[in-house]
This record gives sequence, C-alpha cells and structure tokens, in this order.
Amino acid sequence: MLLKAGALALSLAAMATSAMAQEYTIRLSHGDNETNPTHVTALTFAEKVDEYSQGRIKVQIYPSNQLGSEEEVVRAVRNNTIQAQIPAMANVHPVAPSVGVLLLPYLFGSSEEAHAGLDAILDPLNERITQEGGIRFLGILEKGFRVLTNSRRPVETLDDLKGLKIRVSPSEIVIASFKSWGIDPIPMGWGEVFTALQQGV
Repeated sequence: MLLKAGALALSLAAMATSAMAQEYTIRLSHGDNETNPTHVTALTFAEKVDEYSQGRIKVQIYPSNQLGSEEEVVRAVRNNTIQAQIPAMANVHPVAPSVGVLLLPYLFGSSEEAHAGLDAILDPLNERITQEGGIRFLGILEKGFRVLTNSRRPVETLDDLKGLKIRVSPSEIVIASFKSWGIDPIPMGWGEVFTALQQGV
C-alpha cells in the first residue's frame, strides 16, 4: 500500500507563545480546496482550539496554498511566520529527514495496519522531527491509497507504465521508488500539477 498521508504540523514557537497569551491567532495553511477532507480536518482543529482555549486562541485557515507552496510553508512554520500546516509528508522530508520512513512504498498493507503503526511511532518520530526541523506533528491524517492516473491507458502492471510521464512529489525517496520500477518520474510541486496536465508536460 502506498499511503498518502499528511500531518498537522505546528510551530514549536507557536505552542510556547499560545500557552502564555491571552489572545492569539494561529494561521493554518493547507494545499487542498474547501471540499477536501483536509479542509474538514482544519475546520475541526479550529473548533477544538477555540473550545479548549475558551476563545482565547483563534485559527485562521488558508486553503489552496494561499500562503505559498507546501514546501515554502513548511519552512515558514519552522520560523513561526505561519503557525500551522497540513502538509504532505514528502514536503516535510527536506527539513526533517526522519519523515522519510513514512514515504517508503508498501510500508503498510491496509489502513488498519497503517493506523496502528503510525499510532505506535508518532511520539518517537516527533522527537526526531522536533530535533531536525523545529516543528511538531499534532496528528497524522490518512488520505487514502495513493492512486496513479494518466490520460493514455489503464495501469495494471509495471509494464503498463513504460513511456508514461508520471508526476511525483519532489522527494528523493519517492523519485528513487519510481525509478526502481523502471519509470522516469517528473518531480513537481502540487501547485504546478494542473497546469502541467493541461499543457501535456
């Protein structure tokens, strides 16, 4: 199973400041539109923060990469320019290499196995991520099985991939995985994908 996952990442500086502040605003960025489960997660997070802080902490949500690409926002969260984000794991990997373990293909055989595995490693993984990247995961969101689509033909075997241009996230682990299957992947940020599809890139 190729797990497609995102994480609710929070700036450590934001966590420290919000604990002391009477009123505080958290800016939360994500790359999906307002009909996506990612946005529903962001809305739920905002509701819970408002409830548990008794209205002292507000969450402003910026969907569809309004505050920059996921790669840019990961760095902004680390610097507390933006306080929270729901990024794809591949976009956290450059600042926190330990996240790479979650990018390995076929790591889990089912959603249930993934949930149990991620629950078991979240705390120790967070320690590494904090040391490496200065951020912390509040949770991990499963976004289902990774699917591969194209405009040419059905893909049922690795041979069906030959000759196709496949967009992948710009992660060394993901790129190496696709190359090991005999594919020449094209690394590309999510914000560029729709234009690239329209132009046939």
